[in-house]
Amino acid sequence: YSFKEKSYQFRLTSLTPINSDNKPDPFETRGLNRFGQIQDQDQGQTLEHYRFTDQTLDYMVPLYKTRGCVKCHSSDTIQQTSIIGGLRITVPFEQIRDNFKKNQMLLGGTGLIITLVTILVLIFLIHFLVLRPIKELDKKSRQLSAGDLTSRVSLRTHDELEGLGHNFNLMAQGLMAHRDE
Repeated sequence: YSFKEKSYQFRLTSLTPINSDNKPDPFETRGLNRFGQIQDQDQGQTLEHYRFTDQTLDYMVPLYKTRGCVKCHSSDTIQQTSIIGGLRITVPFEQIRDNFKKNQMLLGGTGLIITLVTILVLIFLIHFLVLRPIKELDKKSRQLSAGDLTSRVSLRTHDELEGLGHNFNLMAQGLMAHRDE
């Protein structure tokens, strides 16, 4: 499946392979030699070997000898070490890059839509909660200044603008009372 999909690949290798198809390439040889050196020095280091290229991530870990291994891998070299080979995993970046680009476009599009919806909601709220009451106050104050003392404001905003409208109505009522005296 992974070869068909050009996805991850696994490969077993050894410095002394039984199957010639498992001969290590230069990357694998460096990793196997490094595993042997670290094991000989017993420094408690993590045994892993990796590299990044423009196209892939290559990652390699050691394979340790078990009883089952000794049946097939019976050479003197294998008997002297606990590491008998390595497992290499190759992950191509092309598919990851493509998925990243798709996700980036999806995220960008979603962000743009959310931004536009937020702007539209804010415009709606500003219009109905701020501008409409102010326009009504402006209209009624012009009517009052033109001499229409019966002009009243009817605001139900439950905020300072409603209070201002109430005070406007009190002012208009006071002006009518003074005029009638």
